[in-house]
Amino acid sequence: MVAGEYIKVDLSQLKVGYALKYDLLTPTGQPLAKAGDVVSENLKRRWRADGIQLASAVITEPESAETDETYSPLTQPYEPIVFERLGDSFRKATSYVLKSAVKLVNGEFSGAKEVRSFIDQLQTDIADDVAIVLAAFALSLTNELSENDEAIAQRSSQLSVLGLVLAFQMGLSTDDQQSTALAGMFHDISLLDCVRSGKSKLYNSSYTNHSLDSAWLLESAVGVNAKVGLAVSQLHEQVDGTGFPKRLPANRIVPIARILNVADAYLTLTATVQPEMLPQGRNLHPADAVGYLMYHAALGRFDRNVVRALIEATSLYPVGSRVKLSDDSTAVVLRSTTDSPSKPIVRLETSHESIVDLRKSKLAITQPTMSPLDFCTRISKSKLSEVYWR
Repeated sequence: MVAGEYIKVDLSQLKVGYALKYDLLTPTGQPLAKAGDVVSENLKRRWRADGIQLASAVITEPESAETDETYSPLTQPYEPIVFERLGDSFRKATSYVLKSAVKLVNGEFSGAKEVRSFIDQLQTDIADDVAIVLAAFALSLTNELSENDEAIAQRSSQLSVLGLVLAFQMGLSTDDQQSTALAGMFHDISLLDCVRSGKSKLYNSSYTNHSLDSAWLLESAVGVNAKVGLAVSQLHEQVDGTGFPKRLPANRIVPIARILNVADAYLTLTATVQPEMLPQGRNLHPADAVGYLMYHAALGRFDRNVVRALIEATSLYPVGSRVKLSDDSTAVVLRSTTDSPSKPIVRLETSHESIVDLRKSKLAITQPTMSPLDFCTRISKSKLSEVYWR
């Protein structure tokens, strides 16, 4: 096909989720959509409402003889309204953890309808588009709170979201996904109680047993599945038997706890600032944090299947991070690719903002870059063996 040629496109035939290869024009020559835009139900509905059935595709380069029907990644910026709603949901979750802490300590907690509603909606969002959830989640990591109790509650809601994503990625049942999210949300409930009681630091013995204290509070609550409390009590156990509080061997640690153990370590590794009472945040670049977890999983300290799920969900270069390519250009990661974690789909930071699937390109990522999104530190190989999680 010759560059500059126009072809007619029946808009009703475009599949939802398909990334446009060419710019589209209305019959009167007005811009309708750009190459890289993703066909959505809302977009098709808008076209129908405007009475537009046909468009002209502007062919700007020869069309390859090969067609790849499997390539229809959702590579465009996400629907702003969905992104906004997710951010609001994360904030509400933080508020809910704070309110629930008081009720649990006072023995007034009588169910979890509100939080289950949040989890149900999040499960739907993950099933529809896990990348948008991860992108909103990544943005939530940049919000720092000055009040220690709010900071602990916010981190708990972040663990809940990441744990749910990993549980979904690993194919856990709907019930186990919900239990993972609930356990993540309330795993530090006893620390919140300490903060509310005016304590800013804990003795080592108190910190070592805080997961048992949190589990006890949850197990006494009406409407909370027993597996949630069990997962909370084991969240800091490592599969090589070096965790706390009981140094359990791998065969005694439930799958939900293994998932949250990896998610908790990832949050500590990537956090700029951790709430008081928790270990120092390491502020590692997400790619370095994933590499670090891979290193320790290979040594048997983390569940390898969970770390693999983390890589598949976020890729080695998580959504939203900036990377340098082999031609010295820079790009922003738009989507992970589960079959090739080192080759995500990126948007080049050029005047034309081209979208490139690195699985199909000669370009390769050479290193992550620093940006306003991630003023991060890098970890050297000599530091990989050190223990940075809690």
